[in-house]
Amino acid sequence: MSDNKPDVVLLKIMSEIPEILCESCRQPTVRKCGVCRLNYCSGCEVQSHWEGCKSCEVCYLSGSGFVVKALRELWPGEIIFSESPLVLVPKYPVNEEGKVPCVGCNRPILEENCLKCPECLWPVCALECEHLNTQHQLECKILKLGKSTSSEIFRFDILLPLRIICLQKTNKIEWEKLLKQLEEDDSNKNSTNNNTLEIADDSIEFLEQNYLIPLKKYEEESGATLFEQDSKDFLRKVLSNLKPFDCDDVEVFYLTASLTEHSCTSNTTYIIEQHKLTMKATTHISKDTNLTCSFTNLLVGTHNRLDDLKTKNTSCRCYRCKDPTEFRTFFSALKCLGTKEKPCGGTQLPADPLHHNTVWICDMCRIELPNDQVVKFVKHLGKQVAKILSKEYTVKDLEDLLHKLLMFLHPNHFYVYSVKHALVQMSDTSEEFLLKKIQMSEDLIEIGRKLQLGGLHLAELLHQLFDCKFLLLTRSENVSGRDEEIRKLSELFEENKKLVQSVPKLRQSVSEDGSKLDALLKQNSLS
Repeated sequence: MSDNKPDVVLLKIMSEIPEILCESCRQPTVRKCGVCRLNYCSGCEVQSHWEGCKSCEVCYLSGSGFVVKALRELWPGEIIFSESPLVLVPKYPVNEEGKVPCVGCNRPILEENCLKCPECLWPVCALECEHLNTQHQLECKILKLGKSTSSEIFRFDILLPLRIICLQKTNKIEWEKLLKQLEEDDSNKNSTNNNTLEIADDSIEFLEQNYLIPLKKYEEESGATLFEQDSKDFLRKVLSNLKPFDCDDVEVFYLTASLTEHSCTSNTTYIIEQHKLTMKATTHISKDTNLTCSFTNLLVGTHNRLDDLKTKNTSCRCYRCKDPTEFRTFFSALKCLGTKEKPCGGTQLPADPLHHNTVWICDMCRIELPNDQVVKFVKHLGKQVAKILSKEYTVKDLEDLLHKLLMFLHPNHFYVYSVKHALVQMSDTSEEFLLKKIQMSEDLIEIGRKLQLGGLHLAELLHQLFDCKFLLLTRSENVSGRDEEIRKLSELFEENKKLVQSVPKLRQSVSEDGSKLDALLKQNSLS
């Protein structure tokens, strides 16, 4: 065959390859979207492909408010969207006593003798803080109008509405998107979401009286208008709809993610890296289904979760919240002590977890306790747990605390869970303690699976369990004949290997687990 003649076999193979056509114009193409696998050509890229690739959109439902709806079928692990923050604000009060946030970078700093911004006199971490000349630059001009040298009136809660207003100048594109989204709520523009908090109204009122009114006077005198939109009604509408995500020392608000519905049994999960949020599907999500995610700590009981959600303009009526047993984990349950004359030992659960005036009923002796009494007692125990966990503690400190908690609480109660979680992270490697850690880790993992927890928390527990079992196994003089233990170790690794695909923070640790396992398998095959 001459060099100029085509390869007949190659031509035959090529002729049998099905032609790939653009979904829009039906012309041949080699382009395929990496997200939705849609075929498209360069001519139809803008009009057709990106609309076809779009995973979700924000909708306003009368009577329900804003939701984020799936525009197509979504599959577990699929990235739905990523977005940068709309606004970041510091958490306040700061968890650490004696600290306040830096008004520039939002990090906690010691309040005593802290440095102040030269212009507005609000606390800063350093005069060289890089955010003073970026994020803080515009808001500084407004804060300066009500400047004070007294830290007692540093109202950090006003930074959220103030930074929302400042978007008009600092991020016009996102500001226009926000306005467009809120226009859909115009039928209700003179009222606010039923969940609007008094604290939000107080923040807006304080901002207006102490900063925006002086700003208006300045604008009238100078003839220049800084902000076109700063009305209380507008700010109430924003704050009643946007829900914050907790991220280290800040609360982060997003244009799309902050409008998703809350659920303690959500159909999505998210990762926040350098404040950029990426949301993924955790289950199969049908087209037109509302996306849900969690805006609260799932490692506390129902009463605590609902209490926290009140501060975030939302609530929850998911299956977990409605179930007194929380999927048979008894995560909020108390141990019934009965009476002096007749001790019990049954389990006390709320009759209606969603009702603040519910009663707690024992499943054995049927004794009833009022909700406020139970809440007060559990809060008292919680303070003792927080006190121990906030300092340097020993294994003995935790075991003594655990013993005390188990006198009053169910073995799966969330405060018992938190103490066990602290214990499994202790570095004691004695055989006796490793066996305890294995049992506690398995208990925590079982609860986590029932509560549908995933991500970093479950991955850490699986990694911890792998470490303990691996350490005990390799201490044996001969690992041959222990195939069942090695098989279970392999299953642990494989489960965590899949899980950490969405948890970059632990990928390296789990990869090292894999290397250790390979070496063990090799050693066992040579034995």
